Amino acid sequence: FDNKKDDEQWLSNVLRRLQAKECTEEPLYITSVKALHDLNPSAKTAYGLGNIADTQSEKFKYWDQAIELGVSKDLESRIHYKKGIAYKAQGQYSSAKREFLAANAAKPSFGAPFLQIANMIASSANNCGDSVFEKRAVNWVAARYANKAAAVDPSIKSNAAQAAASYNGRAPQKADIFQNPDYNSGDTISFSCWVGESVRIP
Repeated sequence: FDNKKDDEQWLSNVLRRLQAKECTEEPLYITSVKALHDLNPSAKTAYGLGNIADTQSEKFKYWDQAIELGVSKDLESRIHYKKGIAYKAQGQYSSAKREFLAANAAKPSFGAPFLQIANMIASSANNCGDSVFEKRAVNWVAARYANKAAAVDPSIKSNAAQAAASYNGRAPQKADIFQNPDYNSGDTISFSCWVGESVRIP
């Protein structure tokens, strides 16, 4: 390898063969990607290094670099989505939401990011709003995102529609709205938690 590490063509061929065989965990793949990136940084090598990086900060550094160096909109969307999933797993919902919105912006027909946001909002219901009514009302925002997912992405339309119906079922119903002394149908509720959005009571 040492006498070939400055040979860009050879390194590119090695990478192509290893990627085709899904051998991206192989030591040869890792050293080849790093050598090629040092020689000629490209979106492809940056993305490859992000995939094999050990730490999240290193992954994100390379993935961001890949976007800066110019990847397809499809891959840009996938990178933002992967970052969103990582932030979501750590409970960093505000950062996750930003990445999921960027994933959809890069590929508007990709509905899964909206479903992920809906899921995070619904799971935050107890931390959003002061009263029980407000905590339940945040489910309307979750349903709004699930409906967005259904509208843009036919491949997940039925799942997204089911999710929206489930979130609407958890939100205040007509009788709850009628009996609530603080709010009426047509009023707006704003959420100051990480969701940072408002919703109009139906």
